[in-house]
Amino acid sequence: MTTPWRKTIRDFQQESARTLLVIAAIAIGITGFAAVLSAYAVLTRELDKGYLATNPASAVLHTDAIDDAMVAAVLSDGNVSDAEPRRAVFASIKTGPVQWRRLVLFVLNDYENVRLNKVVPDKGAWPPAKGEVLIERDAFRVARARIGDTVTIKLGGKEQPLRVSGRVHDVGQPQARMETSVYGYITRETLTQLGEQPYLDRLQILVAQDRFNE
Repeated sequence: MTTPWRKTIRDFQQESARTLLVIAAIAIGITGFAAVLSAYAVLTRELDKGYLATNPASAVLHTDAIDDAMVAAVLSDGNVSDAEPRRAVFASIKTGPVQWRRLVLFVLNDYENVRLNKVVPDKGAWPPAKGEVLIERDAFRVARARIGDTVTIKLGGKEQPLRVSGRVHDVGQPQARMETSVYGYITRETLTQLGEQPYLDRLQILVAQDRFNE
């Protein structure tokens, strides 16, 4: 046996506990790293699956008031397989005596036939009645509200009440708690009640081929 090997064996015998501890630490580190990679792969796959289940639009066209003729004209293009109008109205929601948070009110055209960027009912009413709002489930903490509460919103400088009648899940929206924003869902009748013209100005389209080709 050569001198270096004899020295290695002697050092191991003298520092066996410390050496085993280092080996164990390395093994635990490798195992933990592998577990993180595995969890990341599973999480990414499930997030992708959940997002694709919403049938995400290929593009969103921002325009003036959309009517049935415009939707029909877009659908007549052979490159488009579906088109659906929607609207987003930006307001504020009162979350405390003097606290307000950003509120995005989505106006869906037909709650019984949401085909693109699907919003899924989670609890409570569906669709919301006039004067009611559904809130994205992750936004309840930001809104500091519960189903059945009446919240105060500010739109166009005017404060108005809306009743929270249900909870929805909208995978396509950024996490409300990270954005400190609230996502609400109302009808055109409620939009009129809030003093806004009930038109839709966002046309979501789905291309017929290569829908995920950027």
